[in-house]
Amino acid sequence: MSVFVHNVENFLSSEEIDLIKQKVYDLKSSWKPILEYKKYDQLKNFVQEKEKAQHVLGDAIYLLHSKGNIGSTDEINFTLQKDLNYHFNWLYQKLFETIKTTFNVSSVNFDDSLTVPGFHIFGEYEVENAQYSIHQDSGILDYYPKVDENNIRSFVTLIESPETPAHLEVYDKNKSEQITYKYGTLHFWHGMIPHRIGSFSLKKGEHRITFQGHFYVDPDTEIVKVYF
Repeated sequence: MSVFVHNVENFLSSEEIDLIKQKVYDLKSSWKPILEYKKYDQLKNFVQEKEKAQHVLGDAIYLLHSKGNIGSTDEINFTLQKDLNYHFNWLYQKLFETIKTTFNVSSVNFDDSLTVPGFHIFGEYEVENAQYSIHQDSGILDYYPKVDENNIRSFVTLIESPETPAHLEVYDKNKSEQITYKYGTLHFWHGMIPHRIGSFSLKKGEHRITFQGHFYVDPDTEIVKVYF
């Protein structure tokens, strides 16, 4: 059992995973390459295949540029947010209920000022042993500095993976752990624990798709707020 990650098994059935995967592909015209975000403007001459291969369906806040140390929302496609809520409402409701049960909280909702949980999609380019940076999911503090860091959680569930097992690498002082994603399982971890996407490779025609996001506890209302 992981000391870093809490796993909720049977979150999705194989039929539900197939339904999600098909809808993600149906919405392919809305996949956004991460290189189209302003934060990558100065890096376009130095990008690797792994950056070219990475897309999102929905706007993850870590991809949004900041104005000073203040998080910005001017790159958020709010029309797409509504579309995702329409197409995946059943998935979001299942997520809310799972958070309530897992963390013993009474109220869970979206942060309507930010983005609904979405999808990381790697594909369209071949990738060989992609390596990623260790980081913390602290971006929400750019928007709400008063949020208690102890109440930030991240989550992921696997939708599609190539032969290379999709996994998370988590680090804490002298400890590290590799957590392999399992189909149907929802994986939670503390957002402030250093972690990174586990290395993987993609062949032509392969895709790696995960549904993921984060939540925090609103310090004024004590309501759990979910975002991407």
